[in-house]
Amino acid sequence: MYTKYFRSCNIQSAIFIVIIAHCNPNHASTTLVSYDFEDAAGSFENEAESSAPALEPSAWFDAQGSLTSFSGNPGKALAARSFLDGNSLTLVMNVLPGFTIHLDNYSFDHQASASGPMHWALNINGSPITGGTISTSFTNVNGALSLGGFSDSITVKLFGSAAPSNSGTYRLDNFHLNGSITSVPLAPGIVLLGSGLAFMSTRLKR
Repeated sequence: MYTKYFRSCNIQSAIFIVIIAHCNPNHASTTLVSYDFEDAAGSFENEAESSAPALEPSAWFDAQGSLTSFSGNPGKALAARSFLDGNSLTLVMNVLPGFTIHLDNYSFDHQASASGPMHWALNINGSPITGGTISTSFTNVNGALSLGGFSDSITVKLFGSAAPSNSGTYRLDNFHLNGSITSVPLAPGIVLLGSGLAFMSTRLKR
């Protein structure tokens, strides 16, 4: 009888651990996604170097379909052309069910060729973040963010404009997006049901 009671207490404890885990979401800042645009052999790669388990990041793409690669900072960099009338580099990240994302900061290196875009602008889920002029050598851009509540998808766009020629390139390297992941709490009814089942399990096995 005591063995059964001890085992039932273990079951009860396990159920409460699961409930507590869902009621206390994680708010610590972490790297959500990063791209260095090269694989272990040094070849160009348009896949995330790392990403949080709550996210499914896509490959980058550009609005004009001119995506290519050039030398990066160091290694390889993502690049695109056709900025005479404007173009954009786009990253889409799907948020997995049961999570919400908060964005804390961003960082990336970029440059334009001599005939590439002269101005850039960063946009996240339709909200303008920042922008400026683009140097013809790699420079780092970084800044704080305070954007949250993303539970469906996150779309990052880097716009380039005012290029003297469509043959000029805009290059991107070492892209990092940091933030926190929150698990969606269980509904109160589910929490109460779970606690009730835990005690019911104890009584039945005694």
